[in-house]
Amino acid sequence: MILSPESTDGGSISSDQLDQAVEIIRQRVDGAGVSEAEVTTQSGRNVVVSMPGVPDQQTRDLIQASAQMSFRAVLASGDGKPVPEGQRTDYAKLKEPTEKPKNGSDQNWITPALQKEYELKDCSATSSQQGQRQLPADRAVVACSADGSQKYILGPVELKGQDIKDASFSQVTSGNGMTTTGQWGVDITFDDAAKSTFKDVTTRLYQIYGQDPNNPAPPSRSCSTTRCSPPRAPRP
Repeated sequence: MILSPESTDGGSISSDQLDQAVEIIRQRVDGAGVSEAEVTTQSGRNVVVSMPGVPDQQTRDLIQASAQMSFRAVLASGDGKPVPEGQRTDYAKLKEPTEKPKNGSDQNWITPALQKEYELKDCSATSSQQGQRQLPADRAVVACSADGSQKYILGPVELKGQDIKDASFSQVTSGNGMTTTGQWGVDITFDDAAKSTFKDVTTRLYQIYGQDPNNPAPPSRSCSTTRCSPPRAPRP
């Protein structure tokens, strides 16, 4: 397969962007379980994917899909393996949410069906990694971490990659802003409309979880036989 990357703004593709595309496609091929595959560049403008045999349509779609960035609230998190049978929720006794979700962090997004999907999800399975490419943006979903060690219930998309105006990296400074911590961070600048949304989302999440911004993931969510409780904020 020979792929020709295209820029969304019509500009030319840099060598760094081409290398990044190669790395992304290589991760997708490895995640799909394709053995003896090679991903290289050609003439400084194309990406060549070589693999034994003829790839099926699912593999072709996976390789050719455009990479998308989205921002979602984490509603629950846990180990990437399925919950042991004896520890699973009694799904038949779970009740449907009585109210419509008010925002992307609302626990009312989590239905009994979604809770069941989350508990049974095996993030070590190849199909789990493939399925993350087509997650619907307008509802809560179950997703896996890149390495399959963790799984999450995520709220609907609240910000998209298109909302980012600029991004750069720099060393993270300490609380006084005078010295660096030795760690690298990403500085993101949103467009005017997204700035307000980002402020609202992050303010809401901090009010819910009250956590250190360096450790933002909410704790695991617990369920009884009749309902699921929201994550508890850690004690100071």
